[in-house]
Amino acid sequence: TLEDDTFTIQCTGAGGQSSCYPVCEGSLDNVIGILKAKDLAGDTLNPAAIADIARRRRALVVPETVSVIGLMRNFQEGNHHIILVADEFGIIQGLVTTHDLLEAIAGDFPDENEGRFIEPIAGGWSAEGAADLFLVEQTTQVSGLRPENDSCATLAGLLLEKFGRIPSAGESITFSGLRFEVVKATRSRIERVRISRTDAH
Repeated sequence: TLEDDTFTIQCTGAGGQSSCYPVCEGSLDNVIGILKAKDLAGDTLNPAAIADIARRRRALVVPETVSVIGLMRNFQEGNHHIILVADEFGIIQGLVTTHDLLEAIAGDFPDENEGRFIEPIAGGWSAEGAADLFLVEQTTQVSGLRPENDSCATLAGLLLEKFGRIPSAGESITFSGLRFEVVKATRSRIERVRISRTDAH
């Protein structure tokens, strides 16, 4: 919280994964913009100067009823690092980062060496939704799975783009010589996928 004689600016962090902060004047419901950590690198923290910087980077506020697909589109189209979430009365309920979105789709990311993301099974591989696409390419020896625009980094993110929605367990899709069958999914995430080669491949 930075204060001077005329107003108060409160900076609420987006967790350890983010370097961006919503800046609020007076209360958390009066968001004036977004501040990056590098903006605070000066020798002094002048509230008026910080407020001026924040106002140049407007915050995106979405309703709490927004879908996972809607959030993904907002991140992709607006080049946002964090998005604020408000209820029907316009009261800020929290914020979402790209890291939060990935975990909503693919599940929590485990610590290093905690479990295996992809493993061989009869006729192919069993992969977690959070499996890194580079790892999937290495394991299946199929290149070109990762989008050129880096719009996603996990298997679940790739399938979400291909389906255009959260698929149900049992649904499958074929591309790049591979068949991807959703084995386990919830209303908000793809948890496990079976991968096999197609006959053509």
